[in-house]
Order: sequence, then C-alpha cells, then structure tokens
Amino acid sequence: MDRTVDEGHQIALARELLQAIEGPEVRATVCAAFEDRV
Repeated sequence: MDRTVDEGHQIALARELLQAIEGPEVRATVCAAFEDRV
C-alpha cells in the first residue's frame, strides 16, 4: 500500500488544520513549500 501523501493532500490538510486551530485570538502560520497555496 502506498502511504505517501501528495502535495494536493498536504495543502488540503494544511487548510483544515488552519481552520481548526485559528480563532478570534489565535493565528496559525503554515511553513511549507506550498504555503502560498493554502
């Protein structure tokens, strides 16, 4: 079974994590090669 995560899935995961973490007083930052696409 291929257990790798391609860039498209990494971007989707980063978006979901940002939505889950960020709030009125909390900001999150993505540091990755694709951060401009999140």
